[in-house]
Amino acid sequence: MYVDVLLIEDNLGDIVLIRDAVNRLSVPVNLYLALDGHQALLMLSNPRFQPDLIVLDLNIPKISGTELLDLWKGYRTPVVVLTSSMNPEERKLCLSSGACQFVTKPVVLEEFEQAVGRIIEQWGLRAVLVGRSGTTCVGNSR
Repeated sequence: MYVDVLLIEDNLGDIVLIRDAVNRLSVPVNLYLALDGHQALLMLSNPRFQPDLIVLDLNIPKISGTELLDLWKGYRTPVVVLTSSMNPEERKLCLSSGACQFVTKPVVLEEFEQAVGRIIEQWGLRAVLVGRSGTTCVGNSR
């Protein structure tokens, strides 16, 4: 049993940190990477690619994270925003646009790794265990 995670992130430093955090988890994870919003849309338009979780940065090139959320309304895969933004209005917008959770990237390495682990366990592992149709954002940390 693997958790398939699509990471949409353009910051190479954050990509390395997320990969390291994923490699430390007891849950096996297949991590797929899109460096911008356009690449993410191309990947998700392939019907054979069905990730269990999407981890989305907001400040990505070509198509922003908030634009992607608007495009994905009704999409069954849980989306968690992992961003450096601390803007409460941006948080509110993302959650009302369908994100299951809005997480501000911690600046302390250990806290960053823990946050990534919690996201994958809470949303990705749940999607694998109960199926995407049973994974909703109801009862999340909005």
